[in-house]
Amino acid sequence: PITLVKLHARKTGTTRAQFQHWWLHEHAAVVMQHTGGLIRRYVQLHSLGPTEPGEPFYHPDASKFDGVSLLNFASLNDLEDFLRNEEYLAILRDEEQMIDASAGEWWTTISMTIVNRMTHEKTTAIDDRPQPFSGLESL
Repeated sequence: PITLVKLHARKTGTTRAQFQHWWLHEHAAVVMQHTGGLIRRYVQLHSLGPTEPGEPFYHPDASKFDGVSLLNFASLNDLEDFLRNEEYLAILRDEEQMIDASAGEWWTTISMTIVNRMTHEKTTAIDDRPQPFSGLESL
């Protein structure tokens, strides 16, 4: 499949926990309502690493991003159609609430599966998800 990869940075004045809660509990619903029939899979990767210098495992580049979206499409044509459609504009308008688009990045990939041991992957139950990871304080 073709994947649109988007790296997200939260707006100034928003904590990572606030951003990730909004992203999972509010923004995900917006994406699910505006797939345009073209998105085949939508995955959110929530950053766990530290955000401040001096914290264990801090990395200046990785700390800039609070999450990654993976949007899968059957073909490059489907991705291009999606990016030109009103459904995608609705998603972008919602992202403006909490995401600093100027600090993010995005690119398009084609998947080359090398190892796949996830034969029965399931959708995450949003209501049952634990609270965002609060850094590496437990180490």
